[in-house]
Amino acid sequence: MSFFLARPQWCSRARVAFACATCLLAASALGAGCQARPSPPAPDSAAASATPRQASSSTSLPDEFWERSKQVFNVPLTGSPVRGPAEALVTIIEFSEFQCASCSALETTLDALRTKYGDKVRFVWKNKALPQQPAAEPAAEAALEVRAEKGDQAFWDMHDRLLQAGDTLLLGKSPNIASLVKIASAAGASADSIRNAIARHTHQEEIEQDLDLAEDFEVESTPALFVNGRRLDGVQPQARLERMVDEELLRAQELLAKGTPAKDLYEKLVAGGLGPWRPASKALTNVPAGDPALGGSKAKVTVHVWSDYQCALCVAVERALSDLHDEYGDRVRFVWHDLPLPRHEDALRIALAEREAYAQKGAPGFWAMHHAVSFDPHVPSASELEGFARSVKLDMNKWRSALDGNRHVGEIAADEKAARDNGITETPAFIVATGAASQGAFVGNIEYGSKLHRVVEAALDRE
Repeated sequence: MSFFLARPQWCSRARVAFACATCLLAASALGAGCQARPSPPAPDSAAASATPRQASSSTSLPDEFWERSKQVFNVPLTGSPVRGPAEALVTIIEFSEFQCASCSALETTLDALRTKYGDKVRFVWKNKALPQQPAAEPAAEAALEVRAEKGDQAFWDMHDRLLQAGDTLLLGKSPNIASLVKIASAAGASADSIRNAIARHTHQEEIEQDLDLAEDFEVESTPALFVNGRRLDGVQPQARLERMVDEELLRAQELLAKGTPAKDLYEKLVAGGLGPWRPASKALTNVPAGDPALGGSKAKVTVHVWSDYQCALCVAVERALSDLHDEYGDRVRFVWHDLPLPRHEDALRIALAEREAYAQKGAPGFWAMHHAVSFDPHVPSASELEGFARSVKLDMNKWRSALDGNRHVGEIAADEKAARDNGITETPAFIVATGAASQGAFVGNIEYGSKLHRVVEAALDRE
């Protein structure tokens, strides 16, 4: 499910390693489930090697755009910096960052709104520092430290100065700390406290909370606005923003006439909107006990993975799972469940091959072959698959016999039944459970990446 609107101009976003590896794939699969991995090029083909993913693009007609923009999102304010009175009729929440040229360009339009509407509109800032912008996070730290010392008014002074600073925020390809300290000092903050905040990442938790919130609402680029909960992405024409503000003023005035206090208008206007993403809870029903596992049996958290070896999304998510395993070690256990989708003609063949590796060499043999297959840039051919089997020192006669005779089809069928029983129809899919719990948090095929990381982290915190 995607709620992206027109995006005329923006800075691209790559949140963390989990999201970076998968964001384009998820975008290409929205509403369609997993996409197939490319097959290897034919031996005599002169074509370049297959690209594992390609994002699609589309444009919206103006009428369609405006209808979609009427969707309301319940974006919490959560103590963020505010410019304007609590009694304002319209609240504009901006997910943005200080090194983004598009964000700086949007400020001209927002300044015009402030001039035209005065105290009828208030503005709320949410930091979405982009990793590819080296000065973005230090600038956010500096701005929040100014706020901690001097309050919201000083924060907005710092905000304006940063967005006007342009290339002075950089020193070559690195953040210009001296420039940030100078700007913060001009806004009234202590130079030493700014240096310390940047060096120690004093406000990292607050920045991460904003990033998580952006992810919950599928905000992948900056700038992004929510006008009384209605979304606009990118640098928008002033006339479009004014039209939306005018419509929202009418909605707010109707509520005022019915007795809603002005200070409660925002919460009332967005109360029925879509809120932040939360994982659904699913029971673990009829899950086979003997499936391949990675991690200790006493792990605090178990991640059940339903996946498919011909699924491009599944291949990308392997990097996320590897990062989780590296980060948490034996505190997190991963259990693999096969779900070869019927539309992927090679998926069952590969799953059978992997199962024979498991039968011969146990979990170490399974995961060695699993990673070899998963990190291959395309669907392995029969000869390549045999090469992977040799590399983990399988008995090749037994291996071929297992494939020819569909020896492990019953095990795979049990995983498929467990998927159906748990309402899982697409890959990849995850159920994250704590301890010996019989249910867990469900993360679906377009929600993985850092969301999966957050669910795992939350499960560990509960233990």
